Amino acid sequence: YWIATSEYIFLDNAFLPLAYCNLSKKTKVIQLWHGCNAIKKFGQSYNTGLLKKLEKKLAEKYTYLILNSENTREKYKEAFGVDDSKILVTGSPRVDIFFDEEKCSILRSEFYKENTLLEEKKIILYAPTFRDNQSNKLSEELYQLADGINEDSVILLRLHPSLNESIIIPKKYKSKIINMSGYNNLVQLLLVSDVLITDYSSIIYEYSILERPMIFYSYDFKEYSNNGRGFYEDYENYVPGTVCYSLQDLIIEIRKLEVDIDKVKYFKIKNYEYRDGKNMQRILRILN
Repeated sequence: YWIATSEYIFLDNAFLPLAYCNLSKKTKVIQLWHGCNAIKKFGQSYNTGLLKKLEKKLAEKYTYLILNSENTREKYKEAFGVDDSKILVTGSPRVDIFFDEEKCSILRSEFYKENTLLEEKKIILYAPTFRDNQSNKLSEELYQLADGINEDSVILLRLHPSLNESIIIPKKYKSKIINMSGYNNLVQLLLVSDVLITDYSSIIYEYSILERPMIFYSYDFKEYSNNGRGFYEDYENYVPGTVCYSLQDLIIEIRKLEVDIDKVKYFKIKNYEYRDGKNMQRILRILN
């Protein structure tokens, strides 16, 4: 009923049932997507068979696909299977909040009210990409990582929902590792963290707005390159931080944390044409 009677439909994912809906001619479908850009391939660039056909059929319903930068155009045209007429480079509304210092300050304060013991800690946010059969390796390496970091540091763990419940943190490590995978406000976690550890996740695009250090723990880079989704970019030269291929290298990198922030700033400018917090306003002006 709501789909049939709506003038506007905003999506942030591949809502496949919409592919089979007969929409009114007045209905505008705006795909905002949940990632600001992508390192690893997705959508039409990667999927096959029925899923690829369904995603293509869904893309035919789109009125507009929202991008943050011209830098993303060709990549997203391929991934979504759309042409230039459907693309709007207005900036994504999901990042507007990062440019509102008052709101960011409130979110940081609210986080520390709930987590008072973390206020004096150096916060390391670890947000790895989902992998099959990852939980056992992840658990063991987390414990080693916790042993290797300084006493004034804490690891906030942000996992894919399907892995969240498979991670059990022993009492010994509860002060050094906190599983925040079920925490609803990812923006808060980004705002309070001092450094991000990830691998192939699009979270780096949001984090670059904050101009803070990132470290890339890509222990399975060759396997992921050859047998995984594959990359749109030359990964090792593209990411705005040091790439570590072993846990030992990761621990060393965290301890010294010599990150080229200028590279992070360049990455931010390259991926965000608009950095004024007015992306939603631009979209609404076009729709109205």
